[in-house]
Amino acid sequence: INAEYGGGLLALSNILKFTKGIENAERTLILENVKQDLVCDKNQVKEAALDLVSVLLSNNFLDEGQVTEYISTLAELLSDASTSTKLSAIKAVKAFAKAQPDLSRKYLSILVIPIMHCVKERKVHSVKLAAERTLLHLLQIRTNPDVLKTFSSTLDSGQSKRLVEYAKRVLSKLPVDSDQEQEEDEDSTCLLYTSDAADEEDS
Repeated sequence: INAEYGGGLLALSNILKFTKGIENAERTLILENVKQDLVCDKNQVKEAALDLVSVLLSNNFLDEGQVTEYISTLAELLSDASTSTKLSAIKAVKAFAKAQPDLSRKYLSILVIPIMHCVKERKVHSVKLAAERTLLHLLQIRTNPDVLKTFSSTLDSGQSKRLVEYAKRVLSKLPVDSDQEQEEDEDSTCLLYTSDAADEEDS
């Protein structure tokens, strides 16, 4: 059942990617379910819900209060114990930053420091790499240098220095088209649900 439900969330995400808008009643129903799914103890469901939140944020389907609420939730899930859930949260932030660069700047104070903690991840290299690519877009390193300058000025001297040095030493050298793994990860997620569903049928 969990695999089927997670697959349903992914299907809804794919549908919404090609939708221009959502009726208020539909949005309310979706958000009520997503709130529950994001705190589900099943990682499959939680990660599928994160994919849906990513689409809602990236396509500007939420009002300001809802955006703030879900950005705060993403920030919390960036420290989730599950590596796959953490990666899903990182990718959701990256998609939001790429699709809504102006809006995402309002939430740097909530997102940047948790993602910097993910960058420090040494045991799971995929988390570190995904976090670096997210910072590349979130701080608009290649497109708007003033974003880093302005945001770093809000930090204490130690944090500001570390962030600016890291951006210069690492982020500025990342290729702009560094997101090829996105499609591969989405394919892997779909395969995961298919595999899990098959396992349940076999059992």
